[in-house]
This record gives sequence, structure tokens and C-alpha cells, in this order.
Amino acid sequence: LWSAAGVGTGGGPTVTRRAVYVVESEGGVTALDRFSGEIEWHNELLEVKHLDYPVATERYVVVGDDEGYVYWLSKRNGDILKRDDVGDAVRALHGLPGDRVAVLTADGDFGVFQGRALKK
Repeated sequence: LWSAAGVGTGGGPTVTRRAVYVVESEGGVTALDRFSGEIEWHNELLEVKHLDYPVATERYVVVGDDEGYVYWLSKRNGDILKRDDVGDAVRALHGLPGDRVAVLTADGDFGVFQGRALKK
């Protein structure tokens, strides 16, 4: 067993076969190895955002914010690969098969979004 101090204070963890993904109180997203607790990566680019709980899909860790954006992070290294504008604050995310998430916003809009990497 293991513990990790100071991570995950901003939202509950999402656990997959290999990792635990957490949102910190200041908004950063961290991936921990599920078996050792070692930090695999940390994305600090989202630290100024008010993020919802993370959701893991097949290839992504997905978080939503109070400004109406959904961010798709690489499970491998935490890089932001995509950002969707959903129009209002994200209130709930739910992972679906095929790298999709269902999103509910504060104004009651509901939609399903597909993860695809931005072309660089």
C-alpha cells in the first residue's frame, strides 16, 4: 500500500488499471502509478483553472472547467491534446466507450464529445 501527500485535494481520484488521476486544489492534474504511488506526470498548465473531477477514457484524461472548456490530456504524458468549448461551466463529465465523454453544463446543455488530437 502507498499514500501520496498533497495531491488530489481539488477533486476525487479516477482510477484505471495502471494509474490514479487527480485534480489538485489549484487546478493542476497529476497522474500517479497505481501500484507504487510514484508521480508519472503533472500538468501545471491548468493550475489557474477551476477543474471538475477527472475522467479517464481509453487514451485521454478529461477535465472540465468553470469557464466552459473540456480539456483532453494524454494519458501517457499529460500534454493537452484538445480543448472543446461547451458554452458554460462544466458540471458533470462521464466517460463513454471509444474515447468519448458526456458533458452536462451549468445551463443544462448536454452533449457527447469525441477525443481527437489537435494537428500540430
